[in-house]
Parts: sequence; C-alpha cells; structure tokens
Amino acid sequence: MTFKWRVVLTNCNVEEKNRGNFGSFKSFLSFAAELNNTMETKQKILAKSFELFKRLGMRSVTMDEVAGQCGVSKKTVYQYFEDKESLVKEVVSTMIGKAELCCQEGRSLADNAVHEIFLAMDMVQNMFGGVNPSMMHDLRKYHGGAFALLHQHKQQFMYATIKQNMERGIAEGLYRPEVNVEILTRYQLHNMTVAFEEDVFPKANYTVVDIDAEITLFNLYGLATPKGVIEINKYKQQRQKQ
Repeated sequence: MTFKWRVVLTNCNVEEKNRGNFGSFKSFLSFAAELNNTMETKQKILAKSFELFKRLGMRSVTMDEVAGQCGVSKKTVYQYFEDKESLVKEVVSTMIGKAELCCQEGRSLADNAVHEIFLAMDMVQNMFGGVNPSMMHDLRKYHGGAFALLHQHKQQFMYATIKQNMERGIAEGLYRPEVNVEILTRYQLHNMTVAFEEDVFPKANYTVVDIDAEITLFNLYGLATPKGVIEINKYKQQRQKQ
C-alpha cells in the first residue's frame, strides 16, 4: 500500500501550491494522519471509560480518573466530550453498535436458531464479563439520555432479534409451534436486565454472566421440541469444553 501511494505521488508530479481543500497532497496526508490520531485517542477514551464503568459503575468514575487511565490530560478528554453525560452517552452508543453488529453476525453465522442463542451467550460473556451490576442502576438513575438509547435499542432491535429467532426456531422444528411468539418475545425482553438487579441477585454471590446464561438455558429448554433439546445439549457440551 505504501509503495502504491509513492508511485501515485511521483507520477502526479504535484506542485506545492493550493489544490482543493487541502492545499497539496502533502498537506492532505498530514491532515489524514492527524485525523487518524484524533480518532485513535477518542476510541481509547471510550474503551477505557467502558472498562471503568463496567468495573466500578458509572456514578463513581470521574473525568480525572478517565484521563489518568488513558494517559492523557483531563483537558484532552474535554476536547472530545463536553461533560461526563456526553461521554457516558457515547460509550453506551458504541456498546449498542457493537452488540447489534455481533447479533447480526451471529444470526448469519449460526447453523440454526439454537446455535444463534449460544453465540449470543458468548457475546454477553465477552462484553459483560466482570461487570458491576450497579452499572445499570447508575445508568437509569443518573444518565437519562444514555439510558434512553439503551431502552430504544431494547424495544426495537432486541425485540426484532428475539422474535426473529423464535420464528426461525419454529420453522426449523427446534421450537414448539404452539407457543405465543409475541408474548414470549415481550417476556424475554422484560427479563433482559434482571441479572443486574442486586436486590434479587446480590453481586457477592452471583455474576451477571452466570445469571444470564442460566436464565437463557431455562427459557430455551422450555421452548424447545425434542429435536431442539438435542441441539441445546450438543452446543452446551461444546461450550463446556471451551
């Protein structure tokens, strides 16, 4: 790629004077490099913030702590995010985007509806392993704008994803055809965040990932036909060997 760029620049024989919005190819390349560094810094701040929010919850994390973990000044953090609310909102938006991409990829890669559920369980484990349950409480209570994004994602994308999986499973003969898809979709949607409820599942005794996996398997077995149970047991054994 570098060699190709050199050939292009040499053959063009560009003069050092204003050309378009960037003045010259050199200034364009300089702008592109600066833009890339800017994006890298912003992505680093988002990634480190998500790690802190997962581990400590959102309320206790300060902008000073975010800056320290990223190895940048607090002024740099504020260059990208007006305040903590805007940072939280973009972290949540990024998290939602990644989750939706993983769900879409899982749906296309899965051999069947049951396999799709197990791929989703792996995604939850990768994304929320070690998460502090207070993260959801803090989001709901102190960051209404970000929580609204999550609620919209749940009511639209996740509703469609759960419903499509049920319809796929029924068509494949893996889920019982007599179930009420609409009722069970809304039931599962409602229970999506129950693993974060510390009054029900104290964090000293349970993890969000373990709770989610247990509830998911419970629901899956209740939904499955004999053919579906065989698939569940197969993927469950494969997962235990990982």
